[in-house]
Amino acid sequence: MKPNQNITVFILAGGKSTRMGSDKGLVHFNGKKLIEHGIQTCKKITDDIRIVTNNPDYAFTGLNLVSDVVKDSGPLAGIYSALLNSTNRLNLFLSCDMPFINTETLEFLINNYNEQHQAFVVTHNQQPEPLCAIYTPECTELFKKRIDENQLGVYNALKFLNCYFADITNEPFYSEIIFSNVNSPDDLKLMEEVKND
Repeated sequence: MKPNQNITVFILAGGKSTRMGSDKGLVHFNGKKLIEHGIQTCKKITDDIRIVTNNPDYAFTGLNLVSDVVKDSGPLAGIYSALLNSTNRLNLFLSCDMPFINTETLEFLINNYNEQHQAFVVTHNQQPEPLCAIYTPECTELFKKRIDENQLGVYNALKFLNCYFADITNEPFYSEIIFSNVNSPDDLKLMEEVKND
């Protein structure tokens, strides 16, 4: 798939990383920083990649950094802030802590998105992945309202949108590990062992 200039990818790297003990997007995993795995995958999709973070240390990527407009309000606030900074209708969001995400999953989102929907979220084994999804600017007002009400769950916010869910469990590119999150040093060690098997 050639890079698409009509899509903006936002990698969410604004978490507190409490369990990791340091900014997890910057920890090393199989020879490179965790966020670099996501960047490498996303570069096959588009050249317009931005990082949603309040940490200036991500400047080493050379990518545009988007700060949270509303501080300490989780990924929903990160998505909201990103949408305010986007000029595209198609905005693909990816958490920084999923090193096994593959290009095929992102292509599936892009190729199967329907203009009738405000959001498009992949699922697997009946589990939604709202941090691997497409959100349009039409979501912005609703997300702001949820933040103002301190209702910060991303998945719960989807219930108020015209959102499409697509299961990829039976797709040839699917595997059990592609949505695995690195949240702690133990996760990091375990997933490195999986990768090296």
